[in-house]
Amino acid sequence: MNGLARRAVSPMILLGSVALVLAGCAAPAEKIEKPRPSVVAVEDSLVRAGKLGMPDLSDDLPRSTLKEAVKKSLDYYARLDPGKPVLFGKDRYTTRDMQAMLRQFLDLLDEPLDGKEIKDAMRERFTAYRGGGRAKEVKFTGYYEPVLYGSRLPGLDYTVPIYRLPSDLIKADLGLFRESLKGIRIVGRYREGTLVPYYSRHEIDRLGLLNGRGYEIAWLQDPVDVFFLHIQGSGKVILPDGSVLRVHYAGGNGRQYRGIGNLLVGQGAIPAEEKSMWALKKYLKENPAEQAAILDYNESYVFFEVVRGGPFGSLGVSLTEGRSIAMDPKHYPRGALAYIETEVPVIGEDGRPLSWDTIRRFVLVQDAGGAIKGPNRGDIYWGDGDDAGLQAGWMNRTGKITFFAPKAR
Repeated sequence: MNGLARRAVSPMILLGSVALVLAGCAAPAEKIEKPRPSVVAVEDSLVRAGKLGMPDLSDDLPRSTLKEAVKKSLDYYARLDPGKPVLFGKDRYTTRDMQAMLRQFLDLLDEPLDGKEIKDAMRERFTAYRGGGRAKEVKFTGYYEPVLYGSRLPGLDYTVPIYRLPSDLIKADLGLFRESLKGIRIVGRYREGTLVPYYSRHEIDRLGLLNGRGYEIAWLQDPVDVFFLHIQGSGKVILPDGSVLRVHYAGGNGRQYRGIGNLLVGQGAIPAEEKSMWALKKYLKENPAEQAAILDYNESYVFFEVVRGGPFGSLGVSLTEGRSIAMDPKHYPRGALAYIETEVPVIGEDGRPLSWDTIRRFVLVQDAGGAIKGPNRGDIYWGDGDDAGLQAGWMNRTGKITFFAPKAR
């Protein structure tokens, strides 16, 4: 979305002239600029762990949730070409190989094995890869599905709209015009025969340029909560009659994502060591006069669609609490099985961490996110509601990740 696509992320381009498009563009883009070479080469993001690199494979969550998550990755692979390549660093497998491996893993989970026996079986049946690139570490954060109250009609208590994808929003793949621009996509709108940047957060929320055009899905109560709904990428909206409207990321305005946490830390509004979603929300709600300027700093804007089931990650499969993670698909294979070791917050009654507990568990890469870039970032899905929001909001710890691939042939 995170998560969940939430985690969703200028001369003008004349559509009537390919020459002008190719001459240079800085229009809002899903990839704002041509991707630069990573500090860690993609093929070095994952390296074979060797016999001594296998971690302890104890697991702190119910095995049933692991089986559920594995089956979701199998659902994803079932939609792909069986021969589609799946890259683990410098090594190449296929979708068919990944399906066979995950089925083997499910069979292993049905065996009455303890941690050491599972470790021995995994070493015998699969190939382990160490993630994290040269640093051998990943910074883990968290995301969740908010539960908010809203209405399908505006009212005194419901004044903040969330929008579906506008019909005048245009997406353009510049790779269709020049090979060197492959992978760069821009977002904009027509204005007098020209493609210009799509409306910013300020233009949409403050100037109301989408108001009354029929794009409203629902009206919610609080602009800060709606802003963080954009960040998370999906949520549940409880309507006045008690029914639930589930909304999910449908697209963005193409503007660059800019984190307000860095802004507030830079201004001295919150201490760097306390930067968290909890601290950001607290500051915004205690300083309503500053809200608009702070929120507008992040020009990226998210549009939603109503869905059944979910929440869904970028693979189109529903996420499993504590088991689904988001990682950069440029560095790590989608749908893959991995094992993480890190720390998570133990939240006190005041909403702050009392301590940090170590977790060790299997996870599946089932999502991606605009802020989850490079080989050293991972985002754990914590579930829905306020408790999950606190866990996700404070989660910010380094750890290790090991991926598993079919036994090398």
